[in-house]
Amino acid sequence: MALTGCAPSPAPASSASAKRPVFVRDFLYDVSDAREHEERFIGGGEGPVRRVLQGRPISEDAAGRARRLAELLSKTIVHDLGKAGFQASRLASDAALPADGWLIGGEFLEIDEGNRLRRAVVGFGAGQADVHVQVQVFDLLRDPRTPVLVYGTAEASSKAPGGAVMTAATHNPYAMAARYVLSRRATEDEVEKLGKQIAADLVKISESQATTPAR
Repeated sequence: MALTGCAPSPAPASSASAKRPVFVRDFLYDVSDAREHEERFIGGGEGPVRRVLQGRPISEDAAGRARRLAELLSKTIVHDLGKAGFQASRLASDAALPADGWLIGGEFLEIDEGNRLRRAVVGFGAGQADVHVQVQVFDLLRDPRTPVLVYGTAEASSKAPGGAVMTAATHNPYAMAARYVLSRRATEDEVEKLGKQIAADLVKISESQATTPAR
C-alpha cells in the first residue's frame, strides 16, 4: 500500500504533487452500545452534577460524545496528513465516494466475553475494557469496498474482519508495530494524540512503500 499513487513505480513520498488525494471518514462505533453503557452507568437517573463528574458537557449523552470524539479523530488525521504534504480532506459518512484516491477509515472495537470483536463506544466511563482502534485503508480506484490494509489493533488483529486482508499489514513493519488503544474514558487530548500518531504512521507506511521496488 502506497499513498503516493497507483503507478507501477510510485513517486517518492516527498513529492506532494504526485500524491493521490486522501479522504478520511469518521471511524465507526456502536450507537446502541453507547446507549446501553449510559443506561447501565447512570442506573436510570442522571443530572448535571453526574455529567460534570463524568467530564461531559451537561447537554451531551454517551452517543453524542462518541460522535464528537470520532469527528475529532478524523479531523486530526486530516490536519496532520495535510501538514505532511498530502491532499487530505474529511469525507462525510453519507457522502458519495470519490472515483479515485485513498480512503482512510476504521472502527472503535472491544473484545467481548466470547473473545470476539465488536464495535465499541468511546469516551464514556462505563466498563473497564480498553477500546482498540482499527485503521482501514481503501484504494477507491480499485475497490472501494475491500480494504487493502487493516491494522492497529493489538491481540485483536488476528481476529479482525477481512481475514486475508490482514496479511497486507504483516508485510509492513510500521503497520505491524502500530497498536492503537484508548481508555473507555478517553479525553479529547487522548483522541487528538492518537489521531496524530495514526497520521504519522500513515506517512511512514507511505514512505516505506514508495521506496520498495515494484514487483
